Amino acid sequence: MPGRKETSLTGRIETIGIVVKPDDAEVVTAAMALATGLAARGVSVLGDDAWAHATDAVEAASRVEMIERCDLVVVLGGDGSLLGVARLTGSRPV
Repeated sequence: MPGRKETSLTGRIETIGIVVKPDDAEVVTAAMALATGLAARGVSVLGDDAWAHATDAVEAASRVEMIERCDLVVVLGGDGSLLGVARLTGSRPV
């Protein structure tokens, strides 16, 4: 697909996406701490639109955009959140 970043599982992880369970303050706090730590280590971090506005450590992105741009996506939430993101990945090794 044009414009999609091709990533191998053995390549360096440069961009990480973080998706959170909506409306869970504890999860958002954990996501902000994770994003801040990753950014301090030089990793680009994309945050799910649901929470990314809460910190300057991340760039806000839709889940679809995140899947296209990230090497790794971390899901902080329940089974539904994880399955929703997994469906979006298709054949990409994210």
